[in-house]
Amino acid sequence: MPEYPTLRIDTLSLRNHFQQISAKATHQLATYQLVGLARTTYYLRDPQAASYLRQAAQQQPITINQQIVSLNFYRMAGDWESMHACFQKLPPMPVNVSQWEQKNYAWIYFQALFWIGDYRECIKRFQQQALLQAMPRANMISQLAEARLTSNAQHALKVAQRLAMAIRKEQSEPWHNSPLNYWDLYELSCQLLDPPLSIDAPVLEPSPNPAQRLIELLQAHQIVALEWSIYNNNDEADEGFCNYHFADGSNAPFHQGLANQELERLVWNVVNEDWSNAFAGQQPYGVYRLDVQTAQISYLGMIWSSYEYEDLRAFAEFEPSAIPHPVIQHPVNQDLYVMYLPDELRPAVDLAHWNGEQRSY
Repeated sequence: MPEYPTLRIDTLSLRNHFQQISAKATHQLATYQLVGLARTTYYLRDPQAASYLRQAAQQQPITINQQIVSLNFYRMAGDWESMHACFQKLPPMPVNVSQWEQKNYAWIYFQALFWIGDYRECIKRFQQQALLQAMPRANMISQLAEARLTSNAQHALKVAQRLAMAIRKEQSEPWHNSPLNYWDLYELSCQLLDPPLSIDAPVLEPSPNPAQRLIELLQAHQIVALEWSIYNNNDEADEGFCNYHFADGSNAPFHQGLANQELERLVWNVVNEDWSNAFAGQQPYGVYRLDVQTAQISYLGMIWSSYEYEDLRAFAEFEPSAIPHPVIQHPVNQDLYVMYLPDELRPAVDLAHWNGEQRSY
């Protein structure tokens, strides 16, 4: 049986994000900022959340993709009348369109059925449409629909664990303006657990020295190093990863989670820092490592997916300088290839450079 999920919302980060957005009047906010305000207040359980969610729903573009977002916002606001009215306005299945357009419409309408609570039809469509069955996200939503239809706590537990891993892997925040925010599904799955799990974490006061606190907590958990990658300014790609390295020689990926909420959040933030600012002139993409004993961050080298590496090797046949150092498979992530720099060429900075925040992009 899967372990009980440990992922919780970091309420302190929610409050900080709310303060950043709420400095402006509502009418001055761009749509994405209003979405951030609505989602933040919802997860802060603010009485004004319903009003902000309705405003965010009404400001979404009229494309069918964004109408699904509006459906979910009305659901979060508890405005069932507006939610069903929005659903009734969805256009019918288009005819004589490309296979991609058919797949996109099927996926969008499938989500709409889930948000309005028509779980039977949602499951039926998944079972009947192979293109949905090929989508991991649709599979997860179908399982959650079945769990909610049957009130199956064990089924919901499996979905909750999958969602927790996805949130950690993509380092998704509750306020992110994405068409499908996994936090919403995670909350719905945790409500079905026995006993139900509240995803609201206790408020943790910010440490006056987050770097020192991070080192203390890593030491307490026998973690000797963190290793992570920064890829394309966003760790949501396959190349983005974060691993814990323990004193006994074992390692574990960040997305499996730790029970210590404070440590998890500090790690979440430190691997999202824009470390290229610390290494003057250094390529920001690649592999980084925090050595706990020395409290230093080192840039280890570049990283590629197997497909990218094949292209690089082909290019290097004509331009040998493209691969100046040996490239090996990553020792933990076998689908990745890393060009580790020699020790003497690895720049390093003290962890104290970090101010406890995460990058904003």
